[in-house]
Amino acid sequence: VTTDPDIAQQWASSENAQRVDLAPAEEIRHYGKLAEDKVEVSDIAVAYGVTEKHVYRRLALSNLPDAILDALQNEEISLGHAAAFTVGNDEALALEVLEQVKDSVARGYSVMSEYHIKQALRPDVVKGSDRRVNFVGLEAYKDAGGQVGHDLFDEDALLDNPEILDELFAAKLVLAGEERAKAEGWKWSEICLDSYISYDVMQEGNFGRVYRIEGEWTEDQATRYDELAELAEADALDDAGRDEMDALDAIIEGDYAADHKAHAGFIIYVGRNGEVEATTGLIRQEDRAAAEEAGVIEPSKHKPVEK
Repeated sequence: VTTDPDIAQQWASSENAQRVDLAPAEEIRHYGKLAEDKVEVSDIAVAYGVTEKHVYRRLALSNLPDAILDALQNEEISLGHAAAFTVGNDEALALEVLEQVKDSVARGYSVMSEYHIKQALRPDVVKGSDRRVNFVGLEAYKDAGGQVGHDLFDEDALLDNPEILDELFAAKLVLAGEERAKAEGWKWSEICLDSYISYDVMQEGNFGRVYRIEGEWTEDQATRYDELAELAEADALDDAGRDEMDALDAIIEGDYAADHKAHAGFIIYVGRNGEVEATTGLIRQEDRAAAEEAGVIEPSKHKPVEK
């Protein structure tokens, strides 16, 4: 049928694979050999009855050191473990981690997870789903010279320069705080790089507090809110209705008085989902005397604490 031994071998292997699935290690090595022979990914996928995505993933594994593929073939590690090794670039380190994984599998408990393998291979890498990336934007990171790789198995970007990301994150957060303070009339703004404001931050700042002045609905507004709530419960509320409901919520939530804002500020941060949030209405210790004199807050009944 053909005089080309490579094509004959490909047809024979393909026919065998249709009858009995190749073991993962065998499939990985075979696809790797076909790629070396310049066989297109699309042709491999058609010949073996698999998706191109499946072929690409197997080819990514084919570049692993032989010791890792041998361990997979001997069932000393799982296919998931092998996939985790594809994020690394240091073969010597990969072989060190491989021994740790094999040892954990042999013990049968405290098996090293795929996540911990990736962390061991690239401890400083940041995933594209990180809240800092969501806030800064992947393109802004690239424009600043940040390098990006990919975890083919998680389909996620891997950022190789966390120091660039951190610098962009802090700068953008500072700007967001300054713009909000100016727009809303606050005296100051600070940033927190964590995903929440901890108790320690509040204790260290020893802040005074001012609070929103809550509003009230008219009778018509209260009736309208009940109507909107019924629509929301029935999943029949459109965008205009949601906006109207939010506006009514804002009335009840209230706002800070302008003279309060003139003595107070806020700490801005980015939450776990990448949304900008803030703890507002904080009065610094150095502003407390002026705030007390202006009647914004009552004088403290506690004795001064020396720091």
